[in-house]
Amino acid sequence: SSRRRHTRLQGDWSSDVCSSDLTRGRLADLAGLGLVRELPGNWWRRIGADWVSKGMEPAEVRGIHAALLAVMPTDGPQRLAHAAAAGLDVTGEAIAASRSYAQRGRFAAAAAALASGLLLVRGQARSRRGVAERTLLVELAIVALAQNTPVDLEQALYELGRAADAALSGVAQLLRAAREAFRGPGPLVLDHVAGLSLGDPRLERWRREVMVRVAVRSAEPTRSALIRECVEWASRATDPDTLARGRVWEGNEAYRRGA
Repeated sequence: SSRRRHTRLQGDWSSDVCSSDLTRGRLADLAGLGLVRELPGNWWRRIGADWVSKGMEPAEVRGIHAALLAVMPTDGPQRLAHAAAAGLDVTGEAIAASRSYAQRGRFAAAAAALASGLLLVRGQARSRRGVAERTLLVELAIVALAQNTPVDLEQALYELGRAADAALSGVAQLLRAAREAFRGPGPLVLDHVAGLSLGDPRLERWRREVMVRVAVRSAEPTRSALIRECVEWASRATDPDTLARGRVWEGNEAYRRGA
């Protein structure tokens, strides 16, 4: 059926979800088993009994979590917990939630979503978590660079340090440069970012962003040379975000010069 209704869950499942008829039917089945109770206003409260101990097969439990996941918003509360319980891709869920928050300027929530994903991934055996952990840490670094506070940059560096992943050394170097940029211009900051090969185009844009941050605190001719280099690099890009940043850098420099 294409009909949908608003179903809300209480307890440690989630908060608001918009449920399909299929999901509501499964909730009704759980109520019949004494595991949830329907309240006025189409609220459902988990009673707290263990599903498996009530005779429910693990596959059925995973199916219920997957059904709830399918009708929740991308950044819905407890979405990651449902994905983990359903045996689905926690990494992808954490990244989708983080980007949804970041697009609305909610960077603290974006970082929290990634931290939750890291917690779940790090609960796995080290041999299984490598790529997932690395992917989440790159996203966390990008969020920290967008937040641009010493505390957030330091937290991201701490999480990268926990991973002890040589493939992330360039990302850590970029974060250190961003942190040092708060202390003013200097060769140390430029040494951190010069010649870095980061692979991810988003990280390369942030490398240039850090260079501009250093440039605006530098004396001439270093300032003009660095900003001109970054603007020319951005002008050759094809993605809208990089082109937009290049125009911002150029515009800010023109304003400073009174052009």
